[in-house]
Amino acid sequence: MPEKPADKPLLQGWAVVDNTIGEDWTDVQLSLVAGAPQSFVQNISQPYYVRRPEIPLPESAQLTPQTREAAINGRDVTNLLTLNAGAADDKKQIGPLTGVQGFVRDPTGAAIPNARITLRNEETGASQSTTTNAQGMYRFDNIQAGNSALYVDATGFRRFQLTSFYLGVDRMNEIDARLEIGTSNESVMVTAGAASPVETSESSIRNYAEGEAPEAEAKGLGDNFEYKLKQKITIGKNQSALVPILQSKIDAEKVTLWTAGSNDVLRALWIKNTSGLTLDGGSFNLIDANAFAGEGILETIHPDERRLISDAADPAVHIADRALEEQKPVSRVRMTKGILIATHELRSSHKYVIRNADTTPRDVVVEYQVRSDWKLIDTLKPDETTTNSYRFRVPVEAGKSSELLVEEYSPQDTQYQLASLEDE
Repeated sequence: MPEKPADKPLLQGWAVVDNTIGEDWTDVQLSLVAGAPQSFVQNISQPYYVRRPEIPLPESAQLTPQTREAAINGRDVTNLLTLNAGAADDKKQIGPLTGVQGFVRDPTGAAIPNARITLRNEETGASQSTTTNAQGMYRFDNIQAGNSALYVDATGFRRFQLTSFYLGVDRMNEIDARLEIGTSNESVMVTAGAASPVETSESSIRNYAEGEAPEAEAKGLGDNFEYKLKQKITIGKNQSALVPILQSKIDAEKVTLWTAGSNDVLRALWIKNTSGLTLDGGSFNLIDANAFAGEGILETIHPDERRLISDAADPAVHIADRALEEQKPVSRVRMTKGILIATHELRSSHKYVIRNADTTPRDVVVEYQVRSDWKLIDTLKPDETTTNSYRFRVPVEAGKSSELLVEEYSPQDTQYQLASLEDE
């Protein structure tokens, strides 16, 4: 991060190159190709046995690196929202309706996105389904209370089943699921993992660190992309080197990120890849004020693409959720073929009170889950929209609080029909 506010952050990209061919590389021309071709390794001579799960010891606190999905609709991040918090003062606070929410994680505690969640009422047989978002979160709203069953399915994991449990009335029930990895012939990718140690050639790194860093020329190769180094390099056999492939100023700003329903408030960067190169996925480190400020994981970012990347916790920001619910009067009545259909509007509101206990101001980005059959009111526009979330930006001054009011509406139809007719 820059020392002067007017400067842009500096992005440095490095590739770990391993020489495993059994002979030295002396002044070789190196080209690095990255992408995501389908590939796998299969050992056909090793016998397979029934797998026993490995259960980790519980940890008092765990902050797993996460990736953030790309936006499908958004505005420039420099625009701010004008929030009308007083619009809900005259609403009656009745609390949340019956619902279920939770997180789906793998055995390491990492989030599992796109897992299919099926909720079934065992008394009526009615069922409904949804999928988890990028943070592994799911949510069902306005459901029927009673004896229920929950099923979680995800590729590469065993099915999670929870049956014969009771959903409480007029409250949000919390049910988390931790999936076990499936059979050994299934392909499984998890978002968390420790980086492997690298044996590094000190002579190679020293040459590049002293100002002789080779520049990389990038170009697309179909679905892949290439970093072609302009300067020749030298790496001894069975040694590794960190090769610089990118050094560019980019657009980025510090924000605080919170996903509605989560307990984690994170420090994050809202970056735009203005380097002109494709950034391959991997880990990143953040250096701020010449000190280590955090690290995380990013996915492949294409030129001019904007992403949110989180790197640390933000304990100075506290957020409270006040749920509001109301039903608007009937707005439309239709009669056809002996059936009367009355349409009314169901309104759902969440008022988020954001407190900044730090001595410096914050820009807080609130991620609010997109729900089917629900729409935002016309006066509320998110800064960015993804396939699973709306992202609202709220400025909060030092030592003060701000409010964000998220209002949604959903048309509801009620049908009336005379079951029987007599002469009277």
